Amino acid sequence: MSLTLQQEAVLKTISVMTHVDTNIHPVEVEMVQDIMKQDVGVEVESKDVYIAAKSEYIDDEDVDKYLKSIRKELGADDKALIIRSLKKVVLADGKAHSYELTLFNKVCAALEYTPADIIQL
Repeated sequence: MSLTLQQEAVLKTISVMTHVDTNIHPVEVEMVQDIMKQDVGVEVESKDVYIAAKSEYIDDEDVDKYLKSIRKELGADDKALIIRSLKKVVLADGKAHSYELTLFNKVCAALEYTPADIIQL
């Protein structure tokens, strides 16, 4: 699968969110697939989500470093899409856990989004 940097950033970041609680729920995987298809225009298989979620390239401890390293390559729409998509994944199983919220906050900070920016999405 060949992805642009922006598409890869969305897939990797939201896939990592499925793994942050160490238990990847099928509903979260389906949400990632839906987001990628509907919002990004790329169809991904569930195995692609699992691979991205458990990739040695990026994990929940390094997602902010990864995003900071490519932040200048992401447009405002790309950043907003990542944040909106993370929210969908966090809420996919009906509950937001503290470790998911921590990762969400790390991603927002890495993308230089303030609470005021987030509320406007």
